[in-house]
Order: sequence, then structure tokens, then C-alpha cells
Amino acid sequence: MSDDAGTDLLFPLNAGVNTIRLEVTLGELGEVIDRLLASVYRLNEIYREILVITGPSPDALRDYRLHEHLPHVMDAIYLEIALLYQIHEDLTAMVGGERNEHTGLIASLVRQLDIFYTYPTRIPLQLVNFRQNVSALGDTARVLSESQLDIDFIVVSGADASLPIIREGFFVQAIHEIRGFMASFFMDFGTLGDIHDGDRAIEIWIPTGREQASVLKSMIDDSFTPDHNIGVNLKLVGAAAVLPAVVAGIGPDAVLSMPLPDPVNFAMRNAAVDLSQFPGFDEVVQRFAPSAMVPFEFLGGFYALPETQNFSVMFYRTDILADMGISPPQTWQDVNAIMPLLQRNNMSIGIPSVADPLNPDISGFLTQLYQRGGFLYNDDHSRAILDNEAAIAAFEAYTDFFTLMGSPEWFNFPNRFRSGEMPIGFQDFTLFNMLSVFAPEIQGLWNFALMPGYMDAEGNIDHTVPSWGTSAIIFQQGDRQDLAWEFLTWWTSTESQLRFARELESVLGSAARFPTANLEAFSLLPWSTAQLSVLNAQREFTLGTPEVPGGYYVGRHIINAIRRILNDNVDARETLLDFNIVINRELINKRREFGLE
Repeated sequence: MSDDAGTDLLFPLNAGVNTIRLEVTLGELGEVIDRLLASVYRLNEIYREILVITGPSPDALRDYRLHEHLPHVMDAIYLEIALLYQIHEDLTAMVGGERNEHTGLIASLVRQLDIFYTYPTRIPLQLVNFRQNVSALGDTARVLSESQLDIDFIVVSGADASLPIIREGFFVQAIHEIRGFMASFFMDFGTLGDIHDGDRAIEIWIPTGREQASVLKSMIDDSFTPDHNIGVNLKLVGAAAVLPAVVAGIGPDAVLSMPLPDPVNFAMRNAAVDLSQFPGFDEVVQRFAPSAMVPFEFLGGFYALPETQNFSVMFYRTDILADMGISPPQTWQDVNAIMPLLQRNNMSIGIPSVADPLNPDISGFLTQLYQRGGFLYNDDHSRAILDNEAAIAAFEAYTDFFTLMGSPEWFNFPNRFRSGEMPIGFQDFTLFNMLSVFAPEIQGLWNFALMPGYMDAEGNIDHTVPSWGTSAIIFQQGDRQDLAWEFLTWWTSTESQLRFARELESVLGSAARFPTANLEAFSLLPWSTAQLSVLNAQREFTLGTPEVPGGYYVGRHIINAIRRILNDNVDARETLLDFNIVINRELINKRREFGLE
């Protein structure tokens, strides 16, 4: 380590233990990133002003005469050209004058803005490409801010000591690669850490990322195993491997991070253990919201513990709504009133849709259903009751957003929220994690609030939303169920969940904030006071959806019914009644298959 003049830096070390700390800073790059983020914000403002005139899909044959209608935008483009060019020069100088993907993107955007200023008639033709370039520029700022400092090793020595000479030639690299290749034939990369044998050893599978598994294994080795005298063989597996392993009788004692339908599906086939039989169950479930336990109940037993609990909130852009003089909506009547105002400016509201074939979302329909006092099933969960007036009214109100109100059926909410095209949207609260990292240029310009609801005669608003998440299951085939229960009790405790969440966030950043279902641990995560107040209030309005035999058919045909309305514009009432008959026919068949009344 040396100063700018190349003089070695010496540090006095006292007798005893000395602590050396290194802190990574962006240095001069931080100032460039700040200018880059400011530019992205201004470019998004330029895009929104053009959007008001042209719409998101401009007519290629029309002359919008933007230079006459928006002269101030043309001046802003001219200024932005100069600012981005200077950023390009400064960034190029920092990387030794070499061109890379970051400087290349900035140069490309400068050329595009120059064309916009010189030939305004070309703006509508390149508007979509311009939006993509601005989003890419925001991603560039994020990538630059996440640049890592790599250190191979640190040598602590005296001033006159001779430092080792490091040479990594061809043969050193070749030997390293050969050793790694040979080890791949003998090492079990799915098993993390030490392998335990004996009567007090259990096998736990976790189908998540390696970072999550590594953090958990570290916690097990230094906390759970020493305190409980139970060895844990933790294996990182794919989610698709669990079912075949259980069917073949070679499954683990317990699996973490499983989807909500799985516990009851395994329970119906006598593969999962009823956790309510274990001592201390009543105390353990007090850690969670009552709605979090609903999907795991079957015939009076509970077959999993919740790990995470997710639910929707309303995200909104404070800057755009303030500019338009609009307050965040509290009721669906407010939403209906705001929609035309936004649409006149070629903006929209993001309502969860089933149009995405890979991830259809029915939470919007369930929200309408639950807020009207309706439910998917009857009291004993043996039939779907989508044929009552509450369900039909909810179905009509939900589909009207798309067929009558013009809400977009297909959209990428983070991108549209970032650009300002969609200043309001209803999404999983964990989107906060992504936006904090994904869109740094709008930091402080957005927030989230309770979902809109319906107001009763007394002025109370029902903000009810469905909840979902992941779970931890113990399997019947294991002979160490008591030990597995002891592990789940430790794993879902406040101390374990809080430590796991904090260590995971320290490794992966705020984008990996863990939505733990443990209420106390959740309240101790680094949410602001205002954010935590909203999330706790919304959780009070969550309603769990039970899993039933044939439940997969319910969600599938709700999606089919909604798509029938959106694509064919048929009658909503008749469509839902027809699909309710089809759903109940399958539920009856499944109950007969599993010997249920």
C-alpha cells in the first residue's frame, strides 16, 4: 500500500491483538455515477413528456411536430447531449482511455439524442429504442456502483521484509484446472460442509441458491448442532428432485423453502407429517400471522410451518402524482377516477394480469373477491363457490379493468414504473427490494401504501389481499421426525430467522431482503418506521387461501375464465358459472380418489 507518490505506507502495530479493517468506496467513480443517475432521471422526464404527445406506440407516418409543441424538451435534449458527453469522457479517462460496454452505451445514447435534436421528426420512430437505452443507462449506473474489490491475500510484514514474488504462469493455471476437474468425480457438490452420521443426524434439503444454503449451513454448524447435539447434513437440490425422491423412498427428513401447495399435496398421500402432534406446536405457531398457517391445514392437521409470507401493496411514484395533483388512491372508486387522468397522459395503472403465460397472476381477482366478503370454497372446502353474487361481482369488476377501463394486460411493471409510464401498481411488497437496486435514479421518488379497498357504510375500508410464500415440511418416511421438528423449531425462531435475513442481505445486498413469516424477526429487519407500519397494517388484512384436493384445477380455470373474457369478450357471469361447474366436477373426482366424503 502506497500513497500517490509511490511511498510505502507504514502502520504502527501495538502489542497484542490489532484489527485491520478495509472499506470499499467508489472514490472518483461515485461522483460520475451521481451525475449518471441524475441524467437518467432527466431523460425519463423527457420520455414522459414526449409520451403525452405520441403515446407508447407512435404512428410512423404521422408528423407530431414535437419541436413546436415541446420546445423546452428540445432544449433539454441539447443540454443532455453535452452532459452525457462529459460523463463519457470522464468515465473513459478512468478506465485508461479504453472503450468498454459502459462507455459504448453512453456514446450510443449521445448519438441518438443528437439525431433527436437535429431531426425531431425521427423521435417517434426511435421512441421505443430510446426508452430501452435509458433503462440500459440506469442499469449501467447500478453495475458501476456494484463494482467489487478483489483481494487475493494480505501480507503483514516489517518495513524491510522482502515480499513474496507471485507468478501465475501457464503450468500453475493448468495444474489448478486439472485438480478441479479430477475433484468433480469424487466430491458431492450438493452437500455443504461436514457430513454427520449416527442416531442424532438428520438430512435437510433446501432448493434455493447456494448463498442461502451456505448462510444456513454456517448457522447450523455454529449454533444449532452445538446447542442441540443434532448433526445436520444440508443438501442443495433442485425443487423438481423432491417429489421423485419421496416417491422412491430416498427423500430427506425435511425440506425447506417449498411452495405453498406442496404440504397438503404430500399430506393427502400420507407423505407429510402432521406437525400439530409435536410438543410446543401451539407456541411455535404464535410466531406467525394466522393467515400464514391456513394453506397448511388439512383435515384438522397442519403439515408445514411457514418460512416466508408475501402479499401485495400499492406502489406509487410520489413525484408524478404530485405533479399531476393526484393523491394515492385509497379505494377502488379512487382508482376508477384516477385511471382516465393518467390515460390522458398516456400513463396507466399496473393491475395484476393473467396474460403472462409463464407467470399468470390471479391475486387481482382474489383481492376483489375477498374484499367483497367472498371466498373460493365453502365451509368444509369441498366445493368451489364461484357461483354466488360476491364472486360474480368480483369477477366482473376485475375483468372490467381490462375490457372497459383499458388497463394493459401485458406489462413489465419495474421498467414502466421506473420510466414513469405506470406510476401506480399493485405488486408483491418484495418488489421494494428490486426497485431499491434496479432503479437508483428514482430513489426517494416512490413509496408504497395499503392496497385500495371498498368502504362500508361506517367509513371503514377493507384492504384484504391474499397471501402466499414458502414452507418447511417433515416427511413420514424418516425415522427421526422428533429431531427434524426440533430443527424446524430452531429454524423458524426469531433469532434464527433474523440472523439468516441479516447475513443474507449482507452477502447479496438489499435486493435479497428476506420476507420472513416470523412476525418479530420481520419487525427487526431494516425497514423504515413508515414502511414497517404499512407492511404490518397490510398483513393484518391478509387472508390465507386453503389448499384442497384438486386445488390446482381452481387456479387453472380461473385463469382460463379470465382469458376467455379478455380474448373473446363473452359474458362474464355465464363464463364464471360454466367454469365453476367444471372446477367442482374435478374437486369431486379428487375427493373420491383420496377417499374423502
